[in-house]
Amino acid sequence: MEQDQPVPESLSFNRHIMEILFHPTHDIIAAGLVNGRVEIHKYASDGSENQQLHALNHHRRASCRALLFSDDGRFLFTGSTDRTLQAVDVESGQVMLRQAQAHREPINLLHRINDHMIVSGCDGGTVNFWDLRSRTVVSSLEVASDFISDAVFNETHSTLVTTSGDGTLSAIDTSQRKLIATSSQMDDELLSIQMVRDGRRLAVGTQSGVINIWDWGLWGDHIDRFPGHPESVDTMVPVTSNLLLTGSSDGLIRVVSVHPNKLLGVVGSHEDFPIERLRVDRHGSLLASASHDQTIRFWGVDFLRTDGGSAAGEFDDSNLNPNFQLEDECMSVSDEMSCDDDGDDSDSDSDDAEFANGVVGQPLSAPSLATVSKRMKSRQGKGFFGGL
Repeated sequence: MEQDQPVPESLSFNRHIMEILFHPTHDIIAAGLVNGRVEIHKYASDGSENQQLHALNHHRRASCRALLFSDDGRFLFTGSTDRTLQAVDVESGQVMLRQAQAHREPINLLHRINDHMIVSGCDGGTVNFWDLRSRTVVSSLEVASDFISDAVFNETHSTLVTTSGDGTLSAIDTSQRKLIATSSQMDDELLSIQMVRDGRRLAVGTQSGVINIWDWGLWGDHIDRFPGHPESVDTMVPVTSNLLLTGSSDGLIRVVSVHPNKLLGVVGSHEDFPIERLRVDRHGSLLASASHDQTIRFWGVDFLRTDGGSAAGEFDDSNLNPNFQLEDECMSVSDEMSCDDDGDDSDSDSDDAEFANGVVGQPLSAPSLATVSKRMKSRQGKGFFGGL
């Protein structure tokens, strides 16, 4: 079923965007910039103009790399290369907490564990657990030798899994706050991570453009490799149980199916500028992308959940939005990737019988950047949001 989903106008900045994050309860998005500035904007898809709520300079020209809203959205935690962890009141813009020397190295990541616990990760590979009630570090773990690039939390297993630039994946027991296991060192930087298949698998984006797939609990090494992206997979967000949106250094935002492994098409583009970050709003229907072109662009992705996924979260290509079906041929964006007659285009090392018959239709070929830009302009909305 074809959709015409209105989305906000793009946001433009005068500095490189390091991080973006949607508010958990309101139509608000925050952006951390390379000069330390943090901007908070309200957005709307009804044709209203955008409204800048705050432009904060509490990191004093030190790059703001990490953002995290509190559960109720009242506070925005920020982490920076100045090694401070700070919290800002979203309504007033006042700094409510400033923890100097929160890490020995610049902070690169913030992640929620529960109502009173968050974690931070730094360039030196250390993960700190913060108790928000006492405002103190209750545990500090050295899990890697290089920067902590991303993390995902499995609440069912009380396990935080981190990725690092040193090529390792680490599993941390958050209830006991101890390191469970660290993977073998990959010959590649691990840059992004998401859970797929209802938490039974982990998809990990790499510098080389391969997505490595881990089986939950088998931390030593990945069970599958999914090539196809011509450049690094810097950021990923989940759409359904087996669908991911990926942001790459080639400037394209792709839809990817994991088990079966398929590159399904392109949602949007920042032309030749690398994608720095992807985020999905609280409804799961609006995607925001930040790029080196110093813009945040918005894309309607509700059709991927309603037209492109069944109630069980399985991908059904017969229900794809016609706007999404760009081509009918097999996508080939890497010499490492081949397309067989049966549509199996991964170099899977896994013989998991659970997915042996999970073949979907042929993946879709990537259009030129000019074609993507032209088509996506008709998909981007003309409105912006005001009012809390």
